[in-house]
Amino acid sequence: MTPSDAAPGPGPVLMWEIKAATGQIEALTSWVAEHAAATAQVFRSEDRVVVLDPTGRAEQDLAGLPRELADRPAHAWTFRPVPR
Repeated sequence: MTPSDAAPGPGPVLMWEIKAATGQIEALTSWVAEHAAATAQVFRSEDRVVVLDPTGRAEQDLAGLPRELADRPAHAWTFRPVPR
């Protein structure tokens, strides 16, 4: 097998992050888990939820987030794998 025959590595991943409004982390986590793509990974801390989405659609999929669940607008960044 030559390098050109090898399966391609992972592509870009969108990281979407939101800070919960006071007392809303459980509701925010539930809402995000329900609306994120099936292939997305959802993580939470005490006051934030992070989605790692290989489809790159998190911003569209989560655009309907109820305002009362969030302390501020979401932030999103695209990360690309680093060959090693």
